[in-house]
Amino acid sequence: MSTPRSALGMVGEGLARRHLESLGYNTLAVNVRFASSESDLVAEHGETIVFVEVRTRRGTGVGSPEESITPRKLSKMTVTAQEYVQSHESEGCDWRINVGSCGDRPRRAAAAHRHRRERGRGVS
Repeated sequence: MSTPRSALGMVGEGLARRHLESLGYNTLAVNVRFASSESDLVAEHGETIVFVEVRTRRGTGVGSPEESITPRKLSKMTVTAQEYVQSHESEGCDWRINVGSCGDRPRRAAAAHRHRRERGRGVS
């Protein structure tokens, strides 16, 4: 059973995936989970693997979606990226973490979707 919050998150993830695909990204995986971390989307953009955290919000009363990425969350996202790269024998490839954010109204969300690179680095 999905809650209103999880349903909103699923809408946002779908919008983000379609937006990234329209920009030439190739989706590799959705909702990747490891023991202590997860990534909403994993995509390829050129030669780079991109780990995307999608944030969908109802307004900005508690801050923007991007502001909800704490240092702890960023650290967990980095662990996810490293575990994914290792488990897919992609060590040495370039990867980065992006944050995708959108509003809660689907008709406006596609236009309002913001895609921003939060952190990037190569793994050797």
